[in-house]
Amino acid sequence: MAREITAVSGISRSGQEVQKKWVCMKSGAKVAAVTQKRESTATGGGASSGVTTSGSQQRILDVIGKVAVEGVAGGFDSVGMYLK
Repeated sequence: MAREITAVSGISRSGQEVQKKWVCMKSGAKVAAVTQKRESTATGGGASSGVTTSGSQQRILDVIGKVAVEGVAGGFDSVGMYLK
C-alpha cells in the first residue's frame, strides 16, 4: 500500500509512516469535527470562532463514519464500570 500511496502522492513513505500519517489525519479530522459541533452549540452571543472542517477532513470523516467521532448513541461505557 505504501508503494501505491507513494505513486499517487510523489512522497516516499514506509508502511509505518503511512500508518502514522493516517492516524494523525483521522485524529485531526475528529478534533475539527468535535470543535465545530461544540462551537455550533455554544452560548454567549459572541461571534463564532469559525472553525470548520476542510474538504479532506470531511472526506476522512465520511470514510471513518459518524460513530467513530460521536460514539454509539445510548452505548455502554465499558471504561466507567472499571472506575468505581
